[in-house]
Amino acid sequence: MPQPPAPPPGATAIVYADLIPDLIMKLRTELDEIQELILKTLHFCLLVDTKHALHAEGISVLKTKLKHSSALIRSLAAQALIDISVPLEGKNKVCEEKVIPILVELLSDPESEVRASAAGALMFATITTQGE
Repeated sequence: MPQPPAPPPGATAIVYADLIPDLIMKLRTELDEIQELILKTLHFCLLVDTKHALHAEGISVLKTKLKHSSALIRSLAAQALIDISVPLEGKNKVCEEKVIPILVELLSDPESEVRASAAGALMFATITTQGE
């Protein structure tokens, strides 16, 4: 079975430099174009490690981005929730933070990319395997 590609080395460096909390904080204040770049960067960083984002209120911030006026930001936030929901701790936090109802709402979003990302986030947040 082929292995998934490794995250870019830059993402690993960001995680180990403990910059994830800073990126998450910037999601609250930056211009939309910068938020898009941050969310794309977070995607790769979350493939390396989710703990930094979970402990930096990442789910809470991503939850607010699910209601953003930009479809791209809504979609990227849902994609980040897919990544953060891989470990059981992430699944639990998504449920505790009441993100599921917002993801269900996004299944009716006019943009297909948002609907697809929301469906993926719902799947990752709600399905646990026997090993978890």
